Amino acid sequence: MGGASRGGGRAGGGDREDAGARALASLADERPDHDPERALARHEIRRRIETALVHLAPRERLVFELRHDFGLRTRAIAERLETTDETVRNCLFRAHQELRGALGDLWPLGRRVVGRVGPAQAES
Repeated sequence: MGGASRGGGRAGGGDREDAGARALASLADERPDHDPERALARHEIRRRIETALVHLAPRERLVFELRHDFGLRTRAIAERLETTDETVRNCLFRAHQELRGALGDLWPLGRRVVGRVGPAQAES
């Protein structure tokens, strides 16, 4: 009888382990890293962004990368490039316009600015 109770305990524990394993497996399947379609989409988006950046004018690309990749403020970029803050802002504006034109179809609402959420969008 003692063996039967231990066996019953193991079966109950095994059921919990199986349920835990199934729960972990279902979580892993829901992660974007494990979804081949999402991985393909991420790869395509990354490729499109890289292509769009290559097509920017050299100065626009440099200013864009200093601002967005390195986090420099426009004044610091202007100092490094020995130009004015206004020129840097103009370069950023042109770079953003070019990138929106090249990548606008990646967003469901067309050429909307990513990251800006209005009150109606925030509630939905």
